[in-house]
Amino acid sequence: MVLNQLYIDNIFCEDYISCLNKNYICEDKLSVSCVDNCFVVPFQSTPTGSPYGNGGCYDDQLNYVKSSGTYAENLLVEPESVNDAECDYVDETVIYAGYFIKHWGHFIVDFLPRMWWPALHYNGEKIIYLKNGDAAIDGNFMEMLKIFGIDPDKIKAIEKSTKFKKVIIPELALQRPDKIYREALLVRDRIVKNAAQCCKYDKVYLTRRSFPKAIDSEFGEEQVEEFFRDNGFKVLSPELLPVAEQVALFSSCPKIACLSGTIPHNIFFGNSDTELIIVNKLTRINTTQLMLNQLCGANVTFIDAFIQLLPVSPGAGPFWMLINDNMRKYAQDHAMVLAEKPIDYTDILIRYFLVYNRIYTYPLEKGGVIMGSPLPLDEGAERKDIFSYYRNKLGNINIDASVRVDSGENTKKLERRLKKENAIKKCRRKCKDILRSLKRRLILKKEQLCVEA
Repeated sequence: MVLNQLYIDNIFCEDYISCLNKNYICEDKLSVSCVDNCFVVPFQSTPTGSPYGNGGCYDDQLNYVKSSGTYAENLLVEPESVNDAECDYVDETVIYAGYFIKHWGHFIVDFLPRMWWPALHYNGEKIIYLKNGDAAIDGNFMEMLKIFGIDPDKIKAIEKSTKFKKVIIPELALQRPDKIYREALLVRDRIVKNAAQCCKYDKVYLTRRSFPKAIDSEFGEEQVEEFFRDNGFKVLSPELLPVAEQVALFSSCPKIACLSGTIPHNIFFGNSDTELIIVNKLTRINTTQLMLNQLCGANVTFIDAFIQLLPVSPGAGPFWMLINDNMRKYAQDHAMVLAEKPIDYTDILIRYFLVYNRIYTYPLEKGGVIMGSPLPLDEGAERKDIFSYYRNKLGNINIDASVRVDSGENTKKLERRLKKENAIKKCRRKCKDILRSLKRRLILKKEQLCVEA
């Protein structure tokens, strides 16, 4: 049985509880479509270069096979029109694995969930899939499918429209944002069995600090990492581990801690003996994570340990982690050591705004309020004033724009990039402009961001 412990900020705590109380497990049986003379259309991104687009499978009457789509976020939908006049014909029966996105989280939640049917019935057929541009299955993705039991030579990307003698199209066993089927456990059990390893540690913290993307846009994880290291957790970088070891870690390590995001999605390989501690880095509630937690039955603790002054994308950031009252309460409740060090938030705040300004081009809300939501707006969540809530948690900060932004590994990389653009002076001016703009547009109540030339 899933046990959820919450150390969550008050602003969206009710939303968290509401999501946790939902039952995401669907007891219905999944379907599989076996389509003769099936016409398979490759992925076409719309707009070009984006992960969203169209493609999939058609029967011999050119009726779209709806189960071949990936409808979460409208990643893969039916094309507006198709033409089977010019296509290759392959006299084989193949298995359709869906749309592959070269991202570990999407691989777990949008690709592997079709593999329940091969887990039961695989007899050496080719596995076909759609890909975006040159993003083919390789590296750790291919290694995972090898562990599953598929020869790499059997895995084929659809590069052009192709008609097959027969295509077997399994329905997705995980259908975001609110449905997961027990057949997904067939995939987990096969991979865990074939990985055939056990984790040699009792407690592990999985860090993102070696991940290139995180170096540039995530601040403060070193404090969280140090807390868990001081309490006996082995610190590992999951992307540096062989795939079989990653599977073994989540299937057999008794206690795992990590930041929210892709890493905890690996609880897909866990079970009811797994204790997972997820340190949240933003207000967004990841309902896919709740679905995976519920399916495997893990005992999960959620800890909000972040400052989010501005609305951010879960995939882009920036993210600002810190030791806060939630972490202190968790440490106290679990008799853990927490050795806090004085932190100057000035430098982090400047870097946070600089990275935000680089990533996003849309204007912030006018009228003094910056809003955020714990869920996508089409899921009915209420937007609230996140800036004022989290700004108040920081206390007084005096920003001196003349301070060099050069402390910490993340900032050194940021500074090198800005130097290449001949923009150190421009960077400081931009920082002052951003803060002045915020000061003009936001109601800061009694506290102010003060910029001195």
